[in-house]
Amino acid sequence: MFILAYLDLLEVSTTAFLAFLGAVLTALLVGISFHEFSHAFTADRLGDPTPRYRGRLTLNPMAHLDPFGTLLLFVVGFGWGKPVPVNPRLMRGHDPRTAMALVAAAGPFSNLVMAALAGLAIKIGLVDWHTPDRKSTRLNSSHIPLSRMPSSA
Repeated sequence: MFILAYLDLLEVSTTAFLAFLGAVLTALLVGISFHEFSHAFTADRLGDPTPRYRGRLTLNPMAHLDPFGTLLLFVVGFGWGKPVPVNPRLMRGHDPRTAMALVAAAGPFSNLVMAALAGLAIKIGLVDWHTPDRKSTRLNSSHIPLSRMPSSA
């Protein structure tokens, strides 16, 4: 669905559409890989060697992409990567439920870090943000709702 919003870009410029498609593919490969790697890295640091033994302690996208989940990402805008195998009984120093919570939180936390880095690049002007109708937008603090929170008096 996401890509379909930009199909009319083909009428304007094939090169621009291909550049956009390449950027989206790159972002997805990096995002999914870093998300799943974060789960694996956290489990490994907590003492579980399972992700390392299964070859999941890598940023290589081929270790993390689920073919069906990746396809659905483009078709319906929702998808997934391969789950990282972990064994909570091998994690030391934490209750198994706490360890699993840390491993589970590592992936979404990495997404927030990646989004913050991308947002920072847009905020400081390294990258222009273009809406689906390709209007260039320079972000300023008025675009960020939290910066305009009313104070309680």
